[in-house]
Amino acid sequence: MLKPREFTQNEYEFVSIDDMVPSDHLLR
Repeated sequence: MLKPREFTQNEYEFVSIDDMVPSDHLLR
């Protein structure tokens, strides 16, 4: 789920990582 460009690059990156963290955890 891509968020709007309202957030800054740093914030956007954080959201992307947060979304990938649970995914990676489930894969493990």
